[in-house]
Amino acid sequence: MMPKFKLEGEIYTFDYIAYNQALFNYLEEQMKLAAQEFAKAALSNIPVRTGFAAGAFGNLEQLLDMSVARLNPVVAAHREYYYGTLKTPTTGRQFATPAADIFTKTPSTITFNYDINIVYFKMYEERGVWHAFDSGEKAFMDYMEQNLLRGVPRAEQFMRKQSIKVG
Repeated sequence: MMPKFKLEGEIYTFDYIAYNQALFNYLEEQMKLAAQEFAKAALSNIPVRTGFAAGAFGNLEQLLDMSVARLNPVVAAHREYYYGTLKTPTTGRQFATPAADIFTKTPSTITFNYDINIVYFKMYEERGVWHAFDSGEKAFMDYMEQNLLRGVPRAEQFMRKQSIKVG
């Protein structure tokens, strides 16, 4: 009688490339949702006179495809200018971080950057009058703390099974 050999088995591997991509995509989406909360909270603290300072959030809103700007009816009785620029809800955008620079990404990080370079906006922020960025930062962090871990891709979904049989 001839010897008979039989080997059966299964090998499990983890598709870390697919997992890392899914995780990065998830984190990017969470950053955008947190940035929406940042914008909502910050805008709620900016009084509207001409809509110029609040309008500086327009680049962020456009990038996030949202419409939260509290662009209340303009209450200024006459035209106002900021260093030669007519103050309107749309002209403030040119003094804020361009949409292309708001989120920066490397293979392992996503960074949210937003700044407004309007002198009186910075002055009111530094003096603690508006607290727009403080409120925005708190809303951003609150969102992340409450939601970040809820939908992290499950590692099990990226396990691959390979059967081995030897006759």
